[in-house]
Amino acid sequence: MVKKINTKKNEVVSENISTGTDKKIVDLKIELLKNPTKRGRIKKEIARLLTMDNLIKSENKV
Repeated sequence: MVKKINTKKNEVVSENISTGTDKKIVDLKIELLKNPTKRGRIKKEIARLLTMDNLIKSENKV
């Protein structure tokens, strides 16, 4: 599913939003437990996924 998101920095940004974000986060947490040396990259990816979810939820409320 493709959604158009309005942001202050960019007028319109098209993002490919998947409905399996929760599954991706769980997979990343498992990877973090298995390989703690990739901690920074994995935490950044989890934060990015959560930010995108929150942005989509706030756009849908307005």
